[in-house]
Amino acid sequence: MKKLYSILFLCFITATFAGAFNIEAVDKITIKSSRSGWGYTQSKLIINTVNNTLCINNQTASSEFMELLIHFLSVIEDPAFSAIELQNFGIDQDWLNTNAAIWADDKSRWDENQKELFINTVCNMQTTYRLLSEQYLPDRIHWTDDYPYFQIQIFFKNGETITIQSESQLPFMLPWYISHSGKTAQTYNAQISTAVSALLPEDFPNKKRVSGLDIISFIAQGTEWIIKDELSMLGTRGKIGDTISQIEEIFFLKKSAFRHLGSIDLNTESVWDAELIPKGTFENLFVGLDIAYENETLGSLLPFYSKIDGLIARVLDTPWLIKIIDNSENTIEIRFVNDKSMSNYVQGKFIDDLVEHGKTDLVNEVRSQLDEACFLVIMEPGRKYSRCILLPDGRTILWHFIGDTVLFWNASEFQTWEWYGHQGTAAVISPSGKILD
Repeated sequence: MKKLYSILFLCFITATFAGAFNIEAVDKITIKSSRSGWGYTQSKLIINTVNNTLCINNQTASSEFMELLIHFLSVIEDPAFSAIELQNFGIDQDWLNTNAAIWADDKSRWDENQKELFINTVCNMQTTYRLLSEQYLPDRIHWTDDYPYFQIQIFFKNGETITIQSESQLPFMLPWYISHSGKTAQTYNAQISTAVSALLPEDFPNKKRVSGLDIISFIAQGTEWIIKDELSMLGTRGKIGDTISQIEEIFFLKKSAFRHLGSIDLNTESVWDAELIPKGTFENLFVGLDIAYENETLGSLLPFYSKIDGLIARVLDTPWLIKIIDNSENTIEIRFVNDKSMSNYVQGKFIDDLVEHGKTDLVNEVRSQLDEACFLVIMEPGRKYSRCILLPDGRTILWHFIGDTVLFWNASEFQTWEWYGHQGTAAVISPSGKILD
């Protein structure tokens, strides 16, 4: 209904001013633009007639400018675009084919398989349209601390005024909001943007943005984001394909990427980061594997192969964890970093946290088991998750969680403390799921 109103209103404007969008009917045009958030800049352009001479900020306009202004006024007569159209953006199959090849050539770190995937994705008109249509929405015009503003006011000799304005960060600064006689409607007509951009000096704030020139990089970056997991997968296959083939004999490879990571159990290093689903088990049980990868050399996987079967078996032999897995909305991740599930880095964090909160006796009791412990991250619906340590003796220590409830329990059942936005605890749970301490 809102889109229909916008179309009808814009049609009403066009009908009201039919034949009036010509330079003789215009008294004055003001164009204001500003940008804030990353510093502040603003400028204003006034187009009017002085002694029958067209002027820009009191300077005589050229004949070329006159032609550009006439074109701009003609574009205003057809603003009724309730959604984006690729053709209106100047995008067709030839445009995509040409630019996709240029973008891919700029990616020197990609191999040929990655470039081919990228080109094929960009050149799919439906994919590119879907990418843009999902971004060109009124509630997605801002995503950083950059606040552009653009306003065009057309004052007619008959006393009428049309105001066209936008605060969008998107290329072309769409949508435009067109106001007349107290009513406002929006349009996605990119031709308004390119036409007004042509009237502006090069240093005018937001000129490049409103021109739509950034649509090229916008599509490229958006496409790369959409296929980032596939690109990463191809990149790792190109570097460590034999290792991955061996892994895939016993695991389904869910994700695979080279990353520079820091996390609760990883002290910021370059790693091969993979998610592996053990074949013949549950789809919501997976291994989060991080193996050092420096100078295109992968660390040893021998500790992983020697230990992972036992760690998986331990999880599957723990009755309360099986109840977690039986709910398909939950996931359990078995962490494995370089040579063990509970890395030295996270062991240090665990010990320091428990000692700080009066759990030294528990630390002394379990310290000798930590090298063989299974470090788990359990995800629940609603972005809730918990961190647990499954010991070789079958007990589990619930360490951190987020939420008023955790797994089968209320948070009030545990003695807790704050830990960087999490609730910390040191609850010991039996294999059957009974809270022991």
